[in-house]
Amino acid sequence: ECSAENDVSVPDVKKVKVTVNFAPTIQELKSSGVMLGGNGLIRCEGAGVPAPVFEWYKGERKLINGQQGITIKNYSTRSLLTVTNVTEEHFGNYTCVAANKLGTTNASLFKEYTELNNWGVPEPCSQVSLSVVGLWYGDVVEDSKLNLLEKTISIVIGKAKH
Repeated sequence: ECSAENDVSVPDVKKVKVTVNFAPTIQELKSSGVMLGGNGLIRCEGAGVPAPVFEWYKGERKLINGQQGITIKNYSTRSLLTVTNVTEEHFGNYTCVAANKLGTTNASLFKEYTELNNWGVPEPCSQVSLSVVGLWYGDVVEDSKLNLLEKTISIVIGKAKH
């Protein structure tokens, strides 16, 4: 609000909207887990005034919406890159570029191939946590152990006497 006054007339008051323009920044670049044949998602969160325009690259190649299973959805503060039916060729370095009339910035992440073992757990796996809760009627007569990815996790399996 701006006010001007003098001794001749009543004060004049006007409301003024001030927009502060600034170059874009990328605040977060995040990826979901992905498996072969599944869908992958990378989210790029940015800010800038005027709102940035987003572009995506895999390596040096600009990605185009609708080509090779790629879907790109751009919003004023974020861009979503979705890859459907992921193959090994989809893994690699992805870069999100945000630009407006005041500047350009980018952020990259590397999507790597993670092979799943027979348990559906990515390898290599540094830590596996498992919690089993059970209610058994009768006496527990047998214990078993499970070895998963060279990490031993003890699981008590009870069999009721009949």
